[in-house]
Amino acid sequence: MEETQIPDSWVGKQVEAEIVRPLYRAGAMGLGAWPLIGKLEVMHDLGIVASFSDLDDEEDVPVRAFYPYSSVLRMRLLEES
Repeated sequence: MEETQIPDSWVGKQVEAEIVRPLYRAGAMGLGAWPLIGKLEVMHDLGIVASFSDLDDEEDVPVRAFYPYSSVLRMRLLEES
């Protein structure tokens, strides 16, 4: 596999990720996944740190947070630099 295909090389670049989050509807709780776009900042054994913007959020302010791998369903590179 080429180095450019290894996700570690995506650190510092824009990515889109589907992150599992709690879903509350009519008193019931479940899980859902939403696409988030932002900068991948750190990858390590436990998960990722990223500054994501919620596509459904009108304010569109990136939030820096830790996401364990168990909550990351998918991630793709948005830009090549």
